[in-house]
Amino acid sequence: MDKAIIAALIGLTVALFGAIAAGYRWSGRVDGDLKTLNKFVTEMREQFMPEIRGKFEELLKTLPRSAFAPGSPLRLTDLGRQVAECLESREWASRVGGELKLQAERLEPYQIDDLARQYIEKNVNADEGEWAERIKKCAFESGVKREELPVVLRIVLRDELLRLTGQPLDSESQGSKPTA
Repeated sequence: MDKAIIAALIGLTVALFGAIAAGYRWSGRVDGDLKTLNKFVTEMREQFMPEIRGKFEELLKTLPRSAFAPGSPLRLTDLGRQVAECLESREWASRVGGELKLQAERLEPYQIDDLARQYIEKNVNADEGEWAERIKKCAFESGVKREELPVVLRIVLRDELLRLTGQPLDSESQGSKPTA
């Protein structure tokens, strides 16, 4: 009986060592496969990422550009500042802001924004009147939809009214940059 137990223990030990050796061989193969896979992914990234990035940039160029950034409160983009300059909106906003200052002094920033919106809706017509030609010209030169240009004027007027009343645009900033 002692010989049978010893033989069983030896057999079990040999089987255990065999299983451990097989595990090491399998682990080595997995490590080798992972290294090969990492090398392949790196090569693909180096080969195709510049092409993919170029295609992505081409796609972005086909999207319509906007003169103002989405979100609240509305802010002019770099393109919006160029459009505002083309419209000569700073001088206009300074003149109109002087007229509306007394009315704006008792208002909160969101109410000033609404006042500017109402003023634009009532006094700026993109299709006729003094603004029509300037809006058409600036929209054409900047590649922005004509409908966006009154919004640019609204933002510039709102920012001027906020400046005149000494109010920040929001709690985190002192308003969007003045535009020319």
